[in-house]
Amino acid sequence: MSNATRPPLALWQVDLLSRLQTDIVTGLNSFEASTRRGNGHLEELNTVSPPIDCPQWVCCLLPCIKHIPSMKLFNRIRPEDADVLRDSEWICYDAASLVVGDIICVREGEVVPADCVILTVGDSLSTSGSSASSETSNEELVVDSSHITGERPRSIQSSNLVSDQGVDAAQLYYGSNVLHGSGLAVVNAVGNNTRLGSLIRESQWPKFANASTHSIPFDESPSSVNTDLTDDDDSAKDSTIGSIALLPR
Repeated sequence: MSNATRPPLALWQVDLLSRLQTDIVTGLNSFEASTRRGNGHLEELNTVSPPIDCPQWVCCLLPCIKHIPSMKLFNRIRPEDADVLRDSEWICYDAASLVVGDIICVREGEVVPADCVILTVGDSLSTSGSSASSETSNEELVVDSSHITGERPRSIQSSNLVSDQGVDAAQLYYGSNVLHGSGLAVVNAVGNNTRLGSLIRESQWPKFANASTHSIPFDESPSSVNTDLTDDDDSAKDSTIGSIALLPR
């Protein structure tokens, strides 16, 4: 990647990369990434607190927590890994270890691993070991964030990026689903500072009533998530919530 051609960028993209102190060709180096991650405390990692956040021992005692619709959806959209550019090399990395300024690749069928801004569309990767190479792809990226924002899936085209539409036109959110295409992006928020993290913190997620039928990944709609619970599960859910309310915060 160190010999890669620098892609043409709009002025707003150049300014964004400068503010985040990163480079689209080399990415961050290991030392920079480690420094930005701090000492590895939970709040400094790219992990979002679940909508029902309780100690592990409570989850063991009350396993029905995992059947609550919000928890089922949360577990489905939680990313596991990501293709990240570190030290001028593409590697598959734990999504929780991403930091602001990382250059990542998002591709069809994957979950967006952090809040990020698309820089180029059509830069797909073919990973072999710890390296990757560019391939030709359609100049369009379709992303579904409806289960997070309530908005319908949208298309980002390379023609939109070279204009001065700014960050908002190319912003993707942690937990979104890439429906088509691929692209390179720069991470601009991680963990509880992501859009999803903020919505959960403010008790505004999920809003099943506002979600479209495309919103739930793995072909599970909001209605199926809710009706998937039996009467016994509903009783267990009510009992669980009552038990959680009695626990010290």
